[in-house]
Amino acid sequence: THWPGNAANIITAAASLYALTGEQKYADYINQQMDECMFLSGVWVGMDFDVPGQMSNYIDEVQHGQVVEALCKYYKYCDPSVRDTVKMHLDTWSSFWKVKSQSAYGIDVSILKPWFGGCGWMMQIGEKMLTVALTLNDLECLNIGSAMFDFVTGMNPMGASFIVGCGDTLGCEPFARAYQ
Repeated sequence: THWPGNAANIITAAASLYALTGEQKYADYINQQMDECMFLSGVWVGMDFDVPGQMSNYIDEVQHGQVVEALCKYYKYCDPSVRDTVKMHLDTWSSFWKVKSQSAYGIDVSILKPWFGGCGWMMQIGEKMLTVALTLNDLECLNIGSAMFDFVTGMNPMGASFIVGCGDTLGCEPFARAYQ
């Protein structure tokens, strides 16, 4: 499962090329990667549990989620005989994020990181949840993705948006220590 380059970029390129050209070699490449890799704790890894390609670390794929987007794109165009395999990988990824412990506000607190208040992470995972929701018509992914978006843009206990330009009230960093 090791090759030069970022695994996510290569799979994304193959999915795009397959969608545009229909050439089987691109589908074969993605199918091979699906046979040799899997999502483990929300991260695309090889059967040796190492990140394939030259990603900087496991967090890289969680943050950017390109494999999820690539598989969603591929799902629309792939041969029906492999559609269940693509769906299984997408379900494995989304299931990991669905079962994480919830805060009192229904927001997945497991992805809140001490830096940037976790809002960037919430939006990254939320965006991928919405992509999976559109691809698989998954209502639970839609609800999680929209809840994350709403929380970050002001529908939270403080009524403050964490994104400049969204909402009337821009809050300070609620997850940072007061002395920082």
